[in-house]
Amino acid sequence: MLSLFLPLLPSSFFRFFFLRTRTLLGIDLTRAIAEGAEKSISDDFSDIHAQRIHALDLQKVQAAERIAQLRDDERRALGAIENLRAECDRVISEKSDLEEEEDAGVPIMKYALSLYALISNIVWDYNSQNVKGIMTSPDGDLTKPFDIDPSQITSFNLTNDLWEMMD
Repeated sequence: MLSLFLPLLPSSFFRFFFLRTRTLLGIDLTRAIAEGAEKSISDDFSDIHAQRIHALDLQKVQAAERIAQLRDDERRALGAIENLRAECDRVISEKSDLEEEEDAGVPIMKYALSLYALISNIVWDYNSQNVKGIMTSPDGDLTKPFDIDPSQITSFNLTNDLWEMMD
């Protein structure tokens, strides 16, 4: 039916129709190409974003594991610190007890040494490796020096020798 009217239409109409159709087709094609390119770029970006999100999720999981490990290390270190503090407190207490015992024993030891020195009249040379000193008399008359090597004599004989020097 369109063929009946075609001879009646002017040629300018055909030119206008052809140009209009070509323009519409060109716009549609251009739009379709742009949309296709956008979709393609969008798909590429989606893939890139998906990969990036996956990588970031892995980093997040690794960071969470590292945080958990560090918290566990911190907990163990704090426990060790508490154990060391308790041990330190125990040692300080033990030291204090020993110092008290020593302080209580020093006057007794001083008294005993003073008594032995008074009875025996021996002035000891504490700087010597041997048993060394001077035997004095209560009157201040004679002094007898002695120097005995303890590796050459038994402790029993050493004691007897010192008693004999006092007589």
